[in-house]
Amino acid sequence: MGLFGPNIEKMKVAGDVAGLIGLLDAKESVKVRAGQALIDMGDVAVSPLLEAFSTVGDAAATALAGMGTHPRSFEGVCEILRDGNQTGQLAAVQALMLWAMFGDRASYDQLVWASSNHPNSLTKTCCGVTLRDVADYATF
Repeated sequence: MGLFGPNIEKMKVAGDVAGLIGLLDAKESVKVRAGQALIDMGDVAVSPLLEAFSTVGDAAATALAGMGTHPRSFEGVCEILRDGNQTGQLAAVQALMLWAMFGDRASYDQLVWASSNHPNSLTKTCCGVTLRDVADYATF
């Protein structure tokens, strides 16, 4: 612990992915810095971030989306969208939305599928609302 809170840079250099994920539930300024450190760490943080979707939701989704899409993260997010708990599903919608806004067609297609076919009505509704937001930004 640093003088004024956690030493996020030291945690990043040490490869403390679990510790940084634990900070995603902290106050906003710490959460943002921890999220950026996880983005900077790249692939090593993907699986732990996916596991954290069910507990820290939005912050994990934002960090994962900040890494860009690659098969392991995309497949993991789609699996959580289908089978995760409510917190995880809504975080998956957020990650897909961010990717779709930056032009990822596969993410957009997953949101379209879920807006019509997802068995959870809240997740289905969130996907529908998200698609309207994505339409304002994406260029496919």
